[in-house]
Amino acid sequence: MSRIDNIRGYLNKNNVDAILLNSSNNKFYIVSLYSPSGYVFITNKSQYIIIDFRYFEDMKEKAKDFEVILMNKEKTYFDIVNKICEIENINSIGFEGSEISFDSYNIMDENINVDLVSVDLSKLRYKKDEKELEYIKEQGGQKESFDVIVASGLRGALPHGKASDKVIEKGEFVTFDFRVRFNNYCSDIKRTISMGDGNDELNKIYNIVKKQMRKQ
Repeated sequence: MSRIDNIRGYLNKNNVDAILLNSSNNKFYIVSLYSPSGYVFITNKSQYIIIDFRYFEDMKEKAKDFEVILMNKEKTYFDIVNKICEIENINSIGFEGSEISFDSYNIMDENINVDLVSVDLSKLRYKKDEKELEYIKEQGGQKESFDVIVASGLRGALPHGKASDKVIEKGEFVTFDFRVRFNNYCSDIKRTISMGDGNDELNKIYNIVKKQMRKQ
């Protein structure tokens, strides 16, 4: 089953006629469009990319299964969505309630002529398909996905501790947290080492955690 089929199954299950996506993560998941610009609009009958001139030709080439529609000041995405709703007899649109601001929602509500329903697609992305697994298994990375974290001693207990002027001391544990990005998928690895022999209590806790991690 394709990702678009998964979306349509979600729509039917939640009694929504269509869905309008504007978050980079969900647009990338559906059509490899990782940009704050543009919209993906999926109905029970068709699928559309609504985009400005900067990405129009590129998406026409890449997204063969989508109708790519150019938006501009004279023909806004509201105009385009409303026209599609009229043609396809759409009465409700799902939108990413957790991804847009209250002000953005109000603007949508004022300009779109059908009911708006907040939806959450994050659970659809939990289960990775074969293409995603290939990306995840790929060795290497294109750039850091987050800043590298190095923290020692008490600062190692800070999940996202920032660098400080603290000196790493003998007998302390040092935690490293680093991640890379490949095709917009992010890895995450954390390692803890000891600078020499730690005390008995720290070693005990370290080995408990290590044992549990190996069970996963």
